[in-house]
Amino acid sequence: MDVISVDEYNAKFNEPYGEIANSTGEETAIKIYKMFNGRNIKFPRRLYSDFYIYEYVKLLIKEKGYDLKNSRDYSKIVNHIISDFNYCEQTARKKLKEMMVNKGFINDSSIYKREDT
Repeated sequence: MDVISVDEYNAKFNEPYGEIANSTGEETAIKIYKMFNGRNIKFPRRLYSDFYIYEYVKLLIKEKGYDLKNSRDYSKIVNHIISDFNYCEQTARKKLKEMMVNKGFINDSSIYKREDT
């Protein structure tokens, strides 16, 4: 297959299919068209779900032996959330606090405890 320039993709496809074809290939653009043609799709700003981040933090605590009562460890977890999920510090701290409250994180050998209500 011949190499097609960005302008040729933009001339061949309507937006956003031209951008998709340019960045991932014409076949991907066609697959996306067939899956979603005519629909308006809103993509969230965040790629990963809260559940995935929760599981990630849970694993991080287990593997690294972090203690959430220790301010240094707490900050390290916040920094992981910032760097790995592209959150600002305020949002990362808020997410971690929500996890601690809503998911029942505790600081013992079981890593977390979820209380059944």
